[in-house]
Amino acid sequence: MKRKYKIIIGTYTLTAVVALGAYSFAAGRQLRDYELAAKYSAARAFEETVQSVDSLSMALEKCRYATDSEMKSRLCADAFAGALAAETAMSTLPFSNYRLEQLNAFLNLAGDYAYTLGRQSKQPDEEQLQLLSELSGRAGEFSKKLRELQGSINSGELLMDSRQQPLGNVNENAGAGLLSESL
Repeated sequence: MKRKYKIIIGTYTLTAVVALGAYSFAAGRQLRDYELAAKYSAARAFEETVQSVDSLSMALEKCRYATDSEMKSRLCADAFAGALAAETAMSTLPFSNYRLEQLNAFLNLAGDYAYTLGRQSKQPDEEQLQLLSELSGRAGEFSKKLRELQGSINSGELLMDSRQQPLGNVNENAGAGLLSESL
């Protein structure tokens, strides 16, 4: 080959390597930005879940002491809204397990019961108040457990799960457990 062709091939090869390197650098930075956004989104979804379950718990507790049907309807609507908000926030968490499904089933039950109770024009009877008390207590337990998990995440004892699959030989989080394991 002539020297001219060697120079042209070398120039094109060098240009391709530099372009590929620049593209890889830019794509790597963008990937880190996406990973950070996903991490913040998952953390925000968990925060919303905790706040919504807490709101549900308080609304169910207040609903037991409602004195008239309008107040009862408003409080039941707040409980229903809290249940729906918690279900929506939980659906965006980056993991799914049996415990999360149990919490989701409870939220469905509590939300539907609050909705049905709120639509009644009469005051709840003793049996309905007893069931409302049980749902309120259970929601309080869930709220307390979620607050504990939230504190563990904030202190760094637990880490939020990620949809990204880590490499088998790389363990970035050696000392901390995952939220899905503790739930």
